[in-house]
Amino acid sequence: MTTVCDGKGDPPPSVTLKEYKKVHAEVMKGHLAKSTFNLHLKAIDLLAEHVGWERPLHTISTREVERFRAARLATGHSPSSANREIRTLKRFFNLAIMRGYFAPGQNPCLALPRIKVGRKRNAYCEPAEFQAIFRAAPNGLWRAFLVLVYTTALRLREATNLTWKDIDFQSGQVHVTRKAGGGGIQPWQPKGHEMRTLPLPNQAVSLLTAWQAAAPEECPYVFMEHGR
Repeated sequence: MTTVCDGKGDPPPSVTLKEYKKVHAEVMKGHLAKSTFNLHLKAIDLLAEHVGWERPLHTISTREVERFRAARLATGHSPSSANREIRTLKRFFNLAIMRGYFAPGQNPCLALPRIKVGRKRNAYCEPAEFQAIFRAAPNGLWRAFLVLVYTTALRLREATNLTWKDIDFQSGQVHVTRKAGGGGIQPWQPKGHEMRTLPLPNQAVSLLTAWQAAAPEECPYVFMEHGR
């Protein structure tokens, strides 16, 4: 195992991109949301395909990262996707600097300007469109799910990880909180570790009450059918 420099001015240790990916994965697993963790590994894989897996980490330059981004754009990837990949790599190299595998101030993504992307109007489901979707809902679970998501703007993973303890029927609120795991509940945490409380309209409370009466017994999750 290559040792990390001691922070006293010694040059960064020579470690290949392949070797450092293994270090990064071992250290970060469990400290990032699964989707973010996979995004890190995917960005590393893509960069390695461009510069080579055996490339010493500390020799990767800004020019090479810029060429990597240009190659991604040339294959049809959007500027937004390219910006996301560079942002992920910037974080990756910052962590390498913190761990002593890269010289301070030498992050190759630091001087790379972000590609300007024109803003689009946010996608929005009109009330009439929502009513049509709601009428097509096959059962109480889906009716409750649709109204809850539409009126609170919860993310999909936030909604699917809701437990009945997160619903405050008396005050008409839903709590988005991390789950430590245990008792049939899988460990989970909101994006960016964000925990918040949102108001529930009366229609959502009524639909959730009706669904709770029909929901599988002893199942902690709100949106889970008998078959699951």
